[in-house]
Amino acid sequence: MGFLSEKLSFDFGTSCIRIVKDGKVVVKEDCRIETDKNVTEILTFGNDVSVPTNNRILYPVRGGMIADFNGFEQLLRNSIKKLPNRRRVFPPQLTTLALVHESSTEIELHAGSRNTFMLYSSFAAVEGMGLDKKGTYLLIDAGAGKISMTIFSSDNLYCPHRVCFGGMKLMEIIGLYLKQEHNVECRSVTLEEILRTYVSCSGNLTIKNKRISCSNKNGDFVAFDLDVQALNKKLNPYLQQMDDEISLTIEQFKKEINKPIQSVVIIGGLARVKGFEKRISQLTNLQVMDKSDKDYTLAGLKVFDRDFEKNTKTLR
Repeated sequence: MGFLSEKLSFDFGTSCIRIVKDGKVVVKEDCRIETDKNVTEILTFGNDVSVPTNNRILYPVRGGMIADFNGFEQLLRNSIKKLPNRRRVFPPQLTTLALVHESSTEIELHAGSRNTFMLYSSFAAVEGMGLDKKGTYLLIDAGAGKISMTIFSSDNLYCPHRVCFGGMKLMEIIGLYLKQEHNVECRSVTLEEILRTYVSCSGNLTIKNKRISCSNKNGDFVAFDLDVQALNKKLNPYLQQMDDEISLTIEQFKKEINKPIQSVVIIGGLARVKGFEKRISQLTNLQVMDKSDKDYTLAGLKVFDRDFEKNTKTLR
């Protein structure tokens, strides 16, 4: 690209925005905005937001979708300003690539780019994992803001579905449960620890009760007895929604394509929760490949970033 033009690729996650340039992540920004208590003035963006705070924290991306276009646009502009060597007399014209979910019908980016390409995130994940392009797989991406499921078969995508919750929503439910049962407001680090340690997606619970000691949002030390079984019962309806969408995806693929699925591939941070792989295996009766150890979608985006303008999988 010339001096007055620039190519960038974007991964808009619920928890963070990542900007890729020349196959490398050059900006990683928390996807949140800090405002005053009345939400009348934006105070700061992204990584500059202080937590905990007495101000309001807004999340412009919820459930894997842009919930606040105005806030998202300002956050995106602020993130682009953090690019290395960004101070120029004449701002460059951007040519951008944005990851979108397969169920998306249209996306518009208003951050100074008039030339935007789109790439379905499952193509990026398959590329990053190096899966056989001639194979047939059920891809399940269990992330922070959503759980999506898509069939990849012979280098094409079929039957995309998703549920608009992920790890962040489950942590929110855990937080509400602790407030109702124990009058305790825990920090997000404690909620995440409870999710990863005491939640079992397969229902195989070895601990019934656990004494939890932590700091609350005010920094005060608190201790309470967590009813592990009751907490898991509270979360199960959300996991059942995921089960229903996965079953619907498989049934739809059988009706439309009628081709055997070789295996299930699970990615995303939520897939690392105890029993997640077992639950998917029991539901689908298929072999499950756990690929949650690495961000393969980002790895694939880095590959597509090199020449996305000419790639047949990118959309305009």
